[in-house]
This record gives sequence, structure tokens and C-alpha cells, in this order.
Amino acid sequence: IFSYIESKKEIQSVYGNAELDYKQRLFLDVSGRNDWSSTLPPPYGFFYPSIGLSGVLSEMVKLPSWVSFAKVRGAYTQVGNDADPYLLQQTYTYSPGAGQGFIARDGNRDIDNLKPERTESWEFGTDWRFLNGRLGVNATVYKTNTINQLILISLPQPSGFNTQYINGGNVQNKGIELVLTGTPIKRGNFSWNSTINFALNRNKVITLPPGITQASLTTATNFAQLLIKPGGSYGDLYGTVWSKNANGDHLISSTGLPAVTQLQKIGNPNPDYTLGWMNQFQYKHLYLSILIDGRVGGTLISGTDAMLGYFGVASYTTAFRDGSLILPGVMADGSKNTTAIGAQQLWTQVSQGGTDGYGQFFAYDATDFRLRELSVGYNFPLKSNIIKSARVSFTGRNLFFLYRGKSLLNIPGIGKRTLPVDPEAAIGTSSYQGIESGILPSTRSYGFNLIFSF
Repeated sequence: IFSYIESKKEIQSVYGNAELDYKQRLFLDVSGRNDWSSTLPPPYGFFYPSIGLSGVLSEMVKLPSWVSFAKVRGAYTQVGNDADPYLLQQTYTYSPGAGQGFIARDGNRDIDNLKPERTESWEFGTDWRFLNGRLGVNATVYKTNTINQLILISLPQPSGFNTQYINGGNVQNKGIELVLTGTPIKRGNFSWNSTINFALNRNKVITLPPGITQASLTTATNFAQLLIKPGGSYGDLYGTVWSKNANGDHLISSTGLPAVTQLQKIGNPNPDYTLGWMNQFQYKHLYLSILIDGRVGGTLISGTDAMLGYFGVASYTTAFRDGSLILPGVMADGSKNTTAIGAQQLWTQVSQGGTDGYGQFFAYDATDFRLRELSVGYNFPLKSNIIKSARVSFTGRNLFFLYRGKSLLNIPGIGKRTLPVDPEAAIGTSSYQGIESGILPSTRSYGFNLIFSF
């Protein structure tokens, strides 16, 4: 019996790689790797290969003079992954106490048929440059399928466990990435370089393990649950929404408050696409760099907003404090709602104390655009034999928002509200995405650099 166990695992690997080229025009890369991990059941090992082929078209065929460079590429890869230690057998914890202490079974259930994760990827791309490099296009399309992805799901209480890892069937991602570069102006002592980035990804849960129709990615249920279902997307948000009838009219309860339906899809935290625009200007020794970026789409449920609504400190709670709000909608019998309510009744009801509100009422479009970085600098021309160059620059990062998304619900008389938090600050590294509560404000930073070269 141990009160502390050091977590250890061992991986042994064999790796091979071959690179071939023909006249520096056609390139072939082939690799293979086999890992043996102590965290997997027998035979412990898994193999994953990759192959890539690329060709420089501008060196292989004669192209128009305005084409400076052309390249195409394609690749197929597999990537394997093992698991954390001690998932194969049920673990127990010891805690000191009366007599010899206590032994408790861990809340995470073992998975005796654990399989290694495997990601298969196809990628095709091309890189073109025109007009002596003043204009460039780099485009990539890809499709990846993650098989047996290790996912931590919650279990019902009667099972005697809280969570369990499962090998999650087949999750697919496919998308495109596009980079445009250009030099619109290059004249005398002045130049302007511009780069635009665009990325789009679509996620789909193809299959789940046999016998599982849906799985929850977290044990938390406040505001919404993150569920995965075949045909849906990883991390879909399901929560409480304002009920509608067959005609699409919102339903109102006998008290004049919204009637609600639980466990309905609200959205997904992943963006529809992302954008970035970098501009660099230089005049003689003075330079200016500006980066604007943003994400379009996605859903964020704000627990911070629910708390502000519950305590009546959000600006939108000032409307209808006189009790004159008649929500548009119909009663259960189809008659038009005529019951007036006040702001306090509405927001205390839908916020549920500010800690477990009705998700749709605090769901926002997570679109945002911001001035990501602004940098101004000067290169000093020096003729010293000791100091070869000197540069001074001032940089500001995450300076301000150009736009933030609005609420999904448009309540007449109140309208669409602006997202009160930074959606980027609500993005974590775990599976728990798209829901925030009480996150700290994002920071704005400034930097001053002075660089000497000798």
C-alpha cells in the first residue's frame, strides 16, 4: 500500500527514414517507425509509416516568364500514440486514518482492451510565386482521421465510477489552408509587404465504439454538456434552450417567463474559419508592422455573463426594470402571451443563480477581430568598427478588439448583446471547450527593444 506512486512508463522505438531526389526537381521521403509502450496491452507495439512526394514544376517544365516558381506536393502519414500509465487495471488510493488507514477505488474505470491511437492524414499542396516573387500563393488541402482516439467520458453514478477512457471510434478533420503574399509597392526607399492567412477546418464524428450512441466529454453539466454523437462534431454543446412550437413561435409559461427544453444542441466552439492580415511598411530605416487577425463563427457560453445578469450589474438588465416586458411568443394553448414581467424576474430565472444558467440565453457567436500586434522600429545606420548595427523598436500586442460577437438570442426590446469576455481566453487545451465562467480579463502588453550587433 502506498500513499504516493511515481508514474513511470517505458517506450522503445525503431525508426527508419529515406530521402531521394532526382536532379533537385523531384523529391521522395519515406519513413517508418515502430514503438513498443509499457502502457499498452500485449503485443505492446504499433507501427506507423509516412510517404511524401514533391516536385518543382518550374524546374521540370517551361512556364511563362511571369511565373517565378512552382511546386506541388502530396503526403500520406500515420501517427501513433500510446496512453498514460495505469489505465489497464483498476487503481486504488490510500489515505491515512484510524487504524491502518483507508483504501478507496479510483473514480476512473480501467480499460482492459486499450488500443493505441492512430491518425491517418492525406495532404496535398502547391506553392506558386509570380512576378519575380512579388506575388505568392501557398495552398494546402488535408483530411485526417483519428482512429481509436483516447477520450475521457463521464459515467452514470449507478456504475460506481465517475469517468472512463474509451477508444473513440473515428473522428475526421478536413480543411484547407491558404497563404497569399505580395509586395504591392516597392519603389525607391519605400516598400510594402502584405500577407493574408486563411484556414478552414470541418470536424465530424464518423463512428463511436460499438454499443455507444453518445458520450459526454466532461462530468460538468453547468450551462451545457459537451457531447459527441455519430454525425455530429467533436465538442458539440447541448444545453437548455427557449422552447418553440411547430410553427417556430417561442413558448411562454403561465408566469410570462420563457418555457425551456433541456439537452438541445446550442452550437459548437470551433470557428468556421480563421483569418490573419500582416502588413509591413519600410521607409529608409523606419519600419512599421501591423497584424490583424480573427476567427469567424463558433459558439461560446458565458457563465460570466450569467453571473452579471443574475446580480443585475450587466447593462442590459437596466431595460424593463419597471415590469413592462411582454416576451413575444405563445402560451401552451396557442394564445398570445400578454403577461408582463420585469428584468429581475427574467434574468434571475434564466441565470439560475449565475452558476448554472440556461445555456442558450448566455450563448454568443464567438467571432472576434482584433489588432493583434503593432510594431514600430528604426534601424540606425552606423559606421562604427565596434557596433555594426543598432535597432530600437516598440511593440504592442493584443491591443484592442475591432469586433466581438453577439448573443445568439435576440430578445425584443433588449436586442443582441455583445460578448463580455475575450473568446480566446476561454479556449483551453482540454476537451472542456466553449463554456467559461469567471475567466480573468485578457492582457494587453507593451515591449521596448534595443538591439546592438558587434
